[in-house]
Amino acid sequence: MDDSIDISNPNYYTRIEELTAQGLLDRDAVLYELTRRICMFGVINSETELPHLRRTFDSLAVETNGTKTLTQSAFLSFLEFTGFLSPSMRDAGALVYRSLLYLSQYPFHQPIPDSLTYMALIRALAWTMPGQARPVHDECKASRTRSPADFRRLLFQSFATARDGTSIPFDAEYAKVQAQRRAFDFVGASHHYDGLKFPKTNYDDHGDEMFHDILDVLFSIQPQIIWLAPPPRDCFRATARKLAGDERLHDLSIPQDQFRSVVKLLVTASFRKPTVPVEGLVDLDHVVDCMVRPAIQRPDIGITWDMYDKAARGGMVSPLKLGFSCE
Repeated sequence: MDDSIDISNPNYYTRIEELTAQGLLDRDAVLYELTRRICMFGVINSETELPHLRRTFDSLAVETNGTKTLTQSAFLSFLEFTGFLSPSMRDAGALVYRSLLYLSQYPFHQPIPDSLTYMALIRALAWTMPGQARPVHDECKASRTRSPADFRRLLFQSFATARDGTSIPFDAEYAKVQAQRRAFDFVGASHHYDGLKFPKTNYDDHGDEMFHDILDVLFSIQPQIIWLAPPPRDCFRATARKLAGDERLHDLSIPQDQFRSVVKLLVTASFRKPTVPVEGLVDLDHVVDCMVRPAIQRPDIGITWDMYDKAARGGMVSPLKLGFSCE
């Protein structure tokens, strides 16, 4: 916790109780407010990108019980029709869709929905654009500045379908040290980080980085009253514990074959409709192997967060930079 912030003021907790009683800190309310902030800050351009996204969604969505959703089948068919997905890479396309399902529920981890509503799609796409999405989190003295590692981790989590990390001995003190290093590491950050910086560790005795994501969001989405100082981020810990699941970041892993498939798909997508069929790109598999090799540090298990992050800091090209966004 940040000792410079006084979290003992009883008025803060009274305010949180009021927000809780009004249902404003419930899961659905949090996701709704995140969507509103994403639109308010123009993460997806309201004049050019959102209208196109809405038209595309409406043309693909199916209606069930009065709600339109984008299914995996429709998503994959759209990618195939537009030329970004070869039929031979349909399984990789399904992994990208699953990633979007996960991102649509951030900062929560379970349950992952079966399909995407329009609002869920907006949220999912927003988190693939870290530069534009950064203002959604309210970064100030009473909260924290999210580092580039936070956005790398979110992408990692969205592809982590296995739990191979459970087979690796866990050292909580080592994990806390690594989390603190990442939270204060802004090396190579874009100009978006040149403004206010309030870095703070996001792993302590209350929870790991995934728990602290919920803290970040709860502070950011609370309604602001001009004449009242908002409760600091750390005052939301009890609420965050109720919303957090039992998932640990250390346990998560991306199966090696799935990671390779996704990188291969995103490499080909970055070509923007290559004239040569994917199957005819004779050196493609070699290129992909070279890209993913730094992250594969043990042949017997999937890629854990530590492995992924070390590889990313060592120069591995992130799937995000290969075109996993709506930009």
